[in-house]
Amino acid sequence: MTDVVTRPSDADKHHPASRGFWHRLRRAALIALSVGVALVTSVVAFAFGLPLLWVPAVFGLVLLGAAALWFLYRLLRRLLWRLSRRLAFTYFLVGVLPIPMGPFCSEWPPT
Repeated sequence: MTDVVTRPSDADKHHPASRGFWHRLRRAALIALSVGVALVTSVVAFAFGLPLLWVPAVFGLVLLGAAALWFLYRLLRRLLWRLSRRLAFTYFLVGVLPIPMGPFCSEWPPT
């Protein structure tokens, strides 16, 4: 009798307990960065005598910029992944496929 190996379901893959160390580290770094930006903007606003209403505005702009950078990063990775697959297929068509076609050419072998 053989053992049955089961693949994790999609529900298990997206469960928070199944996320790895790097995901938790990234989440902690994002929280620490958010707290740091809030503290720095409040200290700068206090030092320059700006009203404290500037703190959420600057904090929001920083988070918006970070979200835009994250979106561009994900978009670039997706584009390059698709492009790399297409290039690999093109390299196969140009470089590997003509080799078995050589004997069918009228001028084989090349002089």
